[in-house]
Amino acid sequence: MIRSSNSPAAPVLVTGFEPFEGRSQNPSGQLARALHGRSIGGRRIQGVQLPVDSTRLGPQIRGLLDALEPAAVMSLGLAWGREGISLETRAANWLHLRRPDNAGAQPRNSRIEYFGPDLRSGRAPVTSMLQAMGHWVASTESRDAGRHLCNFLYFTVLGACSIPTVFVHLPATLEMHPTPGVPAKAQADLARAVEAGLETFVGTST
Repeated sequence: MIRSSNSPAAPVLVTGFEPFEGRSQNPSGQLARALHGRSIGGRRIQGVQLPVDSTRLGPQIRGLLDALEPAAVMSLGLAWGREGISLETRAANWLHLRRPDNAGAQPRNSRIEYFGPDLRSGRAPVTSMLQAMGHWVASTESRDAGRHLCNFLYFTVLGACSIPTVFVHLPATLEMHPTPGVPAKAQADLARAVEAGLETFVGTST
């Protein structure tokens, strides 16, 4: 298990996902890539876009944690239909995909870790992060990260390390041209909110 790194050279890992379900964009992956190489709160940001693939995702994130030994992890994901940003405070030991992933697999009604706990709690300064992000986009605490690959990733990272870890769900963006009635925010506003939350996360957790 990776424990908190006191090394000033240890990066902060920021992950997002590739597009899925036929969409051409995913703001979580776009923001993770945009943050790559930046210095925030005195820490170098390692931004990585992850696959929407239930077979590859676990080994890839564990490999990144082993190789980078990060000081903290912030994961981003798209929550289509949500009004604003959701800061997830826990992950469930359950995987259930309503639609196939990008590799065509569709795990249903299965535990992520057979002998693992039912829930794992995030490790982040929730209140201060919500305040920081809320200056740009309405942000709320969530206790349900779903049962899809976002939750799978969060549960896996929380079990693989003891470092500060948080998951942030993002709404659709205007640039994705969602159908009428689907809430959406400007990509630039999401970028400002994520950066503000990340700065608070890094500054108080590492």
